Amino acid sequence: MKSLEEEILNPIKIFEQLFQCHVSFHDYTGFMKNNMRRLNYLHLSNFCAIQKKDSERICMNFDFHVVQNELFSRQKSIFKRCHAGIVELVLPVFVKGKLSGAMFVGQFQIAEKDRNILDITAKPISRTANSKLLDMIPRFDIEKTKAIKCFAELIVKNLERYTSYLNTPEAFTLNRSERIQLFIDNNFTKNISLEDLAKHMGLSVPRISQLLKKYFDKGFSSLIMDAKMKHAEKLLSNSFFTMEVVGYACGFSSPSYFFRAFKKTYGCTPHEFRIKSLSKINSNYGGIS
Repeated sequence: MKSLEEEILNPIKIFEQLFQCHVSFHDYTGFMKNNMRRLNYLHLSNFCAIQKKDSERICMNFDFHVVQNELFSRQKSIFKRCHAGIVELVLPVFVKGKLSGAMFVGQFQIAEKDRNILDITAKPISRTANSKLLDMIPRFDIEKTKAIKCFAELIVKNLERYTSYLNTPEAFTLNRSERIQLFIDNNFTKNISLEDLAKHMGLSVPRISQLLKKYFDKGFSSLIMDAKMKHAEKLLSNSFFTMEVVGYACGFSSPSYFFRAFKKTYGCTPHEFRIKSLSKINSNYGGIS
């Protein structure tokens, strides 16, 4: 059995580069996050971070209720246009014949003459994006949207096939470094210890410490902190969640601990990092207001 990296993540990276789009997942049952933590579950974007600061609740309600209900009803891929007028492809992910989650592919724009491909269209909000902001979003013709759907459905089928191997003897053919990384990726937000990793690997604590040094040239605490910081960077760069929410989402026990750890790693506070990140986005598109 190939690793998740080879089977799913690498094809997704190629797909994103080829079609200039972003792939993320929603997990409706907990199965996907428990077994495939390295998939991207951050359904966020620079466009949303700038445009929808004041309407995030509306957007979340649309994706987590309207779109989800439509998937359960149709049991097939759908194109949806959000309140800001941006289009995404949403594909159901089935595990053992049951809808377990969804893969979101986007964001892009379509011409009004092609609007008949849309399955769901949200009611537009009064605040509309300016032209510079919309330049962040590519415009696709009908043929390209069909090609995206075709390739995306292949990725989902591959993902569903991969899940059929989980919890089977073939699933344990990952090498040691991959199994260690997978354990950390799946559990960095929890209160885990080196002993937990050793038990998971069936090795002694001294032996697992040797392997961490050999494979990663780091200790267990450093690897956990790296995973937390990487997750925090994504949340701060692509959302308007409060600093406290970001900290808890990354597994920190208190906001003060999160602030100290983040400043030690990046040399600035989480708030300063977010301001710099959004300023960089604005400058890349000519100063979006």
